[in-house]
Amino acid sequence: MADTTDGGAAAGHGGLGKMRRSQHGSKRDRAQMMPPKTRLCSQCRQVPLPGHKAAYLGHVDCLETLYRDAPGKLDTVDRNGAVPLHLAVRQCNTDVAKWLLEKMPQQCRAKAHGGETPTL
Repeated sequence: MADTTDGGAAAGHGGLGKMRRSQHGSKRDRAQMMPPKTRLCSQCRQVPLPGHKAAYLGHVDCLETLYRDAPGKLDTVDRNGAVPLHLAVRQCNTDVAKWLLEKMPQQCRAKAHGGETPTL
């Protein structure tokens, strides 16, 4: 399986509960991770962390699809400990940041490995 639950992530990421850490797998593995009816743009569909890619690119529609079809994909941390909100804020994607704060407010407390929070 390409995703693994990181039981220790909760303590290291501001008490977010169980976050999921993705391990990069093959394209076939990534395709199998998404529910079959999930419709994402081609840029967000072909990556191991589609929620991070959608936040980085400002694709609110892809985030809405993930939230509806595969909400666990939005509760993942990347190899730097960042959640999708970190990437939205870094890229100044305010619409995405507002959407994530509304749907997943726990992400505002997430801390990347360097201690960075999305609001810093």
